[in-house]
Amino acid sequence: MTSEEMVKQDQMKVNEKINKVAGSGAYESKVDMPEEFTPEVEAELKVLEELLQNDGRFSDLQEKSILIYSEMVLRKNRYLNLTSITDAEGFYSKHIIDSLALLEFVDEIISENNQTKITFLDVGSGAGFPGIPIKIMRPEIEMVLLDSLNKRVKFLESVAQELKLDDINFLHGRAEDFAHLPEYREGFDIVTARAVAKLPTLLELTLPYVKKSAVFLAMKTSEEELKTAKKALNILGARVESEKNLILPFEAGERTIIKIRKDKSTPKKYPRQAGTPSKDPLI
Repeated sequence: MTSEEMVKQDQMKVNEKINKVAGSGAYESKVDMPEEFTPEVEAELKVLEELLQNDGRFSDLQEKSILIYSEMVLRKNRYLNLTSITDAEGFYSKHIIDSLALLEFVDEIISENNQTKITFLDVGSGAGFPGIPIKIMRPEIEMVLLDSLNKRVKFLESVAQELKLDDINFLHGRAEDFAHLPEYREGFDIVTARAVAKLPTLLELTLPYVKKSAVFLAMKTSEEELKTAKKALNILGARVESEKNLILPFEAGERTIIKIRKDKSTPKKYPRQAGTPSKDPLI
């Protein structure tokens, strides 16, 4: 199939959804935004609303919050390039359900800490996945989202304001820099990152933020990267504790969650200066 044929096929699918929306009652916008509310976005949100309603795991408030957040992402996406995934099934599978795959591990850690306040850092948060969905589902968590692009950080701040999320903060800058500040270094019970870098590089960027005896949850498409991560784990003071493989709905692929436990403090020299962890990974 040529690229032109693929574009036509995608447009046909969108048109089908638009027609379905027209015949079943339109999606009602849940947020006042200056960005245009297009028929394409409306159609996808209507399908997403139905998917969330049929899921069964969300309270009314959680469902509404996820829909508001999704609408904000999709409407802002035309101007900010937050995600390449804009169809309802893909958004539901690859963003929402994928993010919530961490909940099992989060709940374990909450239990380990005897329900004391948990601190959570999402490195390279981008459009807010997985941090925002986790915060919606577990509002008691103290959440920090870090991203290198200020426009994305401003967007995330607007999401938190719209959803009235408490105990959530935002950092604009590079992971290599904030990790050397005492208020953030070894200051989190849970650190995660999604689609940021290969595992050896990712470990150098994230483990300095993890408290001793706390965990880093790596979100990967397979366990393959573990083969090259042994040196980094040893240098940075951590070990693989467990792995879990998941199949995402709508044939959206596989997800592997790697739970990495930090046993000792990370040497002060890590992470190295910006760019070095990716150019010269610990392998």
